[in-house]
Amino acid sequence: GNTFEITGTNAITLISNVNWQNGSIIYLIFTSTATLTDGTANSGTDIGMELTGNVNFTGTADDVVCLILGEMGGVQRWRCVSISVN
Repeated sequence: GNTFEITGTNAITLISNVNWQNGSIIYLIFTSTATLTDGTANSGTDIGMELTGNVNFTGTADDVVCLILGEMGGVQRWRCVSISVN
């Protein structure tokens, strides 16, 4: 699937691109307070995120972040499509 429940409280800096193609969309649904980190450099198949305003996002219960995998200028990133704060 493409929907993931975020249950921990650690910072999320990279998301794997294994078995995902450019144009793939994922949804991160928070059940606790955790932070997505903007701009971390890619490391192999672990891909960094570009978030709204190029700032970190701290999600809380019931927040939803939608990301799309894409490549610009030869660099693949998970880019923020939308953030729903509840």
